Amino acid sequence: MAYFVGLDLNDQTRDHLSELQKTCGDQFPEVTWLGRDQLFAVLKFLGELDENSLKPIRKAATTLASEIAPFEISLAKSDCFPATDPPRTVWVGIQEQNDMLWRLMRGCESKLLPSVAGEQNRSTIPHIVIGRIPAKTVQGNLRKRVQGFAVEPLSARVEDLLLIESRSGKKGTEYHVSARFPFTANVWK
Repeated sequence: MAYFVGLDLNDQTRDHLSELQKTCGDQFPEVTWLGRDQLFAVLKFLGELDENSLKPIRKAATTLASEIAPFEISLAKSDCFPATDPPRTVWVGIQEQNDMLWRLMRGCESKLLPSVAGEQNRSTIPHIVIGRIPAKTVQGNLRKRVQGFAVEPLSARVEDLLLIESRSGKKGTEYHVSARFPFTANVWK
């Protein structure tokens, strides 16, 4: 199974992202829009892992989460991956209110990625996938439409690092939270 580490979202954020999806859903029927329960902030891809590979990841994630205090994130701009056409993924970025997200991203690179062969060089912009495009072409200018989304900079408190399993299902890729690692550091540390 493939895995990534990420952050959970509150209901207000999920509602807003669902509204953004509706603004161009009918115009781009080739986009598969993710359901509310499938919306997570993606921090780092870990790739394909078996149960033996997950043990050091879980241990490292527990250590990393103990070094991070709960913090606030907010929604940022929207765009598509890859940066060149054709787009394959519609996403909304996240940003931080302090340096905790930056510290968490650095911790993922230094503590989690050394346990994962081949993924160390894959950089990730913290983002929320809201749609996938399985076809090679999209009719109309999806990228321009997505970049024009009126993304509200909603804030959300995040309290856990998530290990999320990515499974291929009948309805496309589905995400399942495999483990939660609570942020337990003291803010003043």
